[in-house]
Amino acid sequence: MKNTIYASFMDPKLAQKAANALSGHGLRSEDLSIISCRQFNLIGVGSLVAAFAAKPGTEVMTGFLKEQGIASELVATYELTVYRGGSILGATLPSGMLDEGQTWGILSKYSGLHVASYLNLPYVS
Repeated sequence: MKNTIYASFMDPKLAQKAANALSGHGLRSEDLSIISCRQFNLIGVGSLVAAFAAKPGTEVMTGFLKEQGIASELVATYELTVYRGGSILGATLPSGMLDEGQTWGILSKYSGLHVASYLNLPYVS
């Protein structure tokens, strides 16, 4: 069964470095998503990006994250991170040769905050 690990980053550059490190360890690009900054720039083609493709904005981000089973308090933290210019990274596992332990380690190495893992659920818009 697939699950997605989410982490927030106060510095979008660190989120990008974490994404590059995850990719370097075998995470496939379709299993990686980053939501960044006030313009809601989307990087990668994972589930977070799919949720924003049709209708960008915090309402969609909030709805998507809540649909994934993320607690309301953590969703609010992620929203605030993006609003303040940070990033949210999502990595869907398993992917390539990367496992959950390695992913958590890489996210921590690059100052990932509020790291949480959730089973993938279909997004209903």
